[in-house]
Amino acid sequence: MTDESNTEPEVQTLQDMLPEDLREVGALKDFKTPADLAKSYVATKEKIGSMVSIPTEDADVDTKSKFYNRIGRPETTDGYDFEPQSVEGLEGVTAVNKDNVKLFKEKAHEMGLTKAQAKAMMDHVQAGFTAQLHEAAKGMAEAADSASKELRKDWGVNYDKNLGQVDAALSQFFTESDAKMIKQASAQNPSLMKSLATIGSSISETPTAREGTVNTSAPTKEDAKKKIKSIQADRDHPYWNKQHPNHKQAAQDMNKLYEQAYDNV
Repeated sequence: MTDESNTEPEVQTLQDMLPEDLREVGALKDFKTPADLAKSYVATKEKIGSMVSIPTEDADVDTKSKFYNRIGRPETTDGYDFEPQSVEGLEGVTAVNKDNVKLFKEKAHEMGLTKAQAKAMMDHVQAGFTAQLHEAAKGMAEAADSASKELRKDWGVNYDKNLGQVDAALSQFFTESDAKMIKQASAQNPSLMKSLATIGSSISETPTAREGTVNTSAPTKEDAKKKIKSIQADRDHPYWNKQHPNHKQAAQDMNKLYEQAYDNV
């Protein structure tokens, strides 16, 4: 007589429970129990739920926008954290300006670029412009050096004097910012520098046109005093700058004004 009370119940595997046509499916052989299969199913569902579908070419703007935001695009263009980069060695010069950056951010957002992608692109663009600006600055410096050597050779001991005449011409006809820009450009052009020096020389030789000179044709005492006061208040007047090409004449004119205002005292 067989004692059935000590017989262990037979454990069925998942494969035993599957229909015969599924028992040899490779994807199911790793699961030993129904619980293993259930856990895998739940994990797969969770993973699928976190996935995002790539929109088709004809997808609407809202669908594409949601996709771009899911993969890391900032909500707005303000999320892109890059600005114009200063060009080393060129004071006040940036590789691109703020308007360029603003337009780039708008396009990057429209194209769905992530913060990292947009920054990498902008860094590449700015590096390219920086290299071009350095090359241009190098060329300008070499041209200016060559022009300076030519002018020193032609002007000889009058080199510094003629540079003063250039400044006189520029200050007579242009604003300070424009004069600075023109001088930088003309520094590479000996012919233009010579022309400006000639103009400056003619100005200094013409009392009525020369900057800083005073019309001393019989002014009244009060007129003379007012003019003295005006010159004293104007620290940019040639009278205060001994290096200015018109300083000597301005000083002589000031003396005449004092003579007129205070009866030669």
